Amino acid sequence: MIKRRVEDATPVKTWYSLTDLGREAAEHLQALKDLIGP
Repeated sequence: MIKRRVEDATPVKTWYSLTDLGREAAEHLQALKDLIGP
């Protein structure tokens, strides 16, 4: 998955990939915070 993103990496595609990954990471972090507590 990441390999394919790197292969056809135009700046815009890379930017979208990074923002998608960042959004997913933020959601996971938020879920962890909710599990841990307030």
